[in-house]
Amino acid sequence: GPYSGLVATVGGSVSQHAVSMGSGTFETSATPVVALEVIDGRGRTIRTNRPEKPYLRAYGPDLTGLFLGDCGTLGVKARIVLKTIARPTHVGACSFAFDDFPRLLAALDAVAARQVACEILGLDPEILK
Repeated sequence: GPYSGLVATVGGSVSQHAVSMGSGTFETSATPVVALEVIDGRGRTIRTNRPEKPYLRAYGPDLTGLFLGDCGTLGVKARIVLKTIARPTHVGACSFAFDDFPRLLAALDAVAARQVACEILGLDPEILK
């Protein structure tokens, strides 16, 4: 979910294409959206992609995708149907410090190549100032 944490909503998350924990493996929060019910500015309900049909976002017009990442400008998400994913069997975390940015990038590259983590990131203190 997004970095707004406990006050985050699913509707807000998919309206922003939020990225956070899980995005390294599962992409943005909008990726698993199968169908929506959206209330437009006139109070009408718009229903997109029926969930009982095959999930084929890559083919043809994507009415659901139109409302994802819209920041709520096209309507309020009243109902969201999501694909589910399996819960990981193991979860853990660790943190490391590096003397310079090239060493950080080398470590991130090595971890990504071995596919031992679904989330890896690095923060450059010079950029954060």
